[in-house]
Amino acid sequence: TPESRTAKMAAPEIPPGIYPVFLTMTTQEMFKVVSGHHVTEECPYKRVNIAAILKDVNFRGVISDWQPAKAEFEKYVSELPKEEGDDPE
Repeated sequence: TPESRTAKMAAPEIPPGIYPVFLTMTTQEMFKVVSGHHVTEECPYKRVNIAAILKDVNFRGVISDWQPAKAEFEKYVSELPKEEGDDPE
């Protein structure tokens, strides 16, 4: 039936805690997540450092591919390890 075909073609639900972003080739190369090279069938995902993402957002601003998800990343700032030389709280 047409309804069953539509249901089969529907996009999968995004799991909680996942925020989809589109990454240009430049960003993929910067963060070593190039599809087909770093991200493959054998290794379908990569962990990306939140501090590096926020540094990119702060440096490149609205042209950063990560900018639309900035608020999501900022939720985890308190969990980031301190950089060497940071004053203790």
